Formats: sequence, C-alpha cells, structure tokens
Amino acid sequence: MNITIKNTHNLPRRLALLGLFAALAVPAVSTAAPLTSDQPTPIAAGDDDDDPPCETAVIALEIDVTTGDVYIVDPTGGLTLTDNSLNIYFGTLSQVLIDIEYTSGNWEIDVTPDDETTETYQTRGGTLRYYITDDYDEYVLSSTELTGAASTMMNMTPFIPDIILQPDKDCPPST
Repeated sequence: MNITIKNTHNLPRRLALLGLFAALAVPAVSTAAPLTSDQPTPIAAGDDDDDPPCETAVIALEIDVTTGDVYIVDPTGGLTLTDNSLNIYFGTLSQVLIDIEYTSGNWEIDVTPDDETTETYQTRGGTLRYYITDDYDEYVLSSTELTGAASTMMNMTPFIPDIILQPDKDCPPST
C-alpha cells in the first residue's frame, strides 16, 4: 500500500515533466512571421522607377501568389510593384543575388538564361536565392506551384507570370 501511495504521489510530477518536455520539443507556432499591416502600401509601377538601383548586390523580390504581382523590396521593407521585367544594373559587380520570396506555398522555378538549358530549382519555405551574372542578356524565371497550399486556400490555381531579368553592365545616367 505504501508503494501505491508513492506512485500516485509522483504521477503529477511525471506528468508535469512530460508536459514540459513536450512544450520544449514542439516548435512554437508564434515563430512564424505573419504579414503585418504596417508595411507601406505598394507603389504603382512606373516606366523609370521600377528597376532596382545601380550596383545593388542583392535584389529582393516578393511575389504575391494571390494576385501574381511581383514587387521589389527596398532596404526599408517597402514594396514597389514591377511590370515583371527588370533591368539589373551591375556597374562594377560581377554577380547579383536575386532573393525571391513567395507569399505562400512552395514553388519550382525554372531559370532559363538566353534560351540556354533550363535549370530547375525548388523553393524552401517559399524562398529561393539565385545568383545572376552579366554573361547573359536575359534570364527568364518561370514558377510552378509544388505544394498546392495556395490553390487550396484560394480554391483556384494561382497564376504567376514569368519574371524577366535583364543584366546590364552600365548604370543608367543619373538625372
């Protein structure tokens, strides 16, 4: 009888330890960063202002899978709507990192430089980083959804237009 009392007495401690272990072992849901509403409102695309500045080593693009819009993300987190065709001015740089982030889902991206052999990549967590050089006149990036998450949420297949990157060694003249 004394053993039964000890086991009953230790049971809450064991459950508490098991609960603590489970809480620490399971990743927290709060670590996901939701889109915040305090971001600047996207700016409409213009003829001259929708390309990234000259000699930018990293070009960040955000692709809204619900609308198919492609945005350039500036250093402050502001979004500028593009027309899906970007001039990338290298200046003295030998390569530029293209950092692509989709608003949801995982994607397969086909990269075709100047109608050469297509290279296929997959996003991880909706993001992909890809280096371009000025060896080619054009890179075409085509997207295909892998997970089906975006189409399940919207009950339709999202349409992401091709993104055309046009490397240029010379920076445009300053105005």
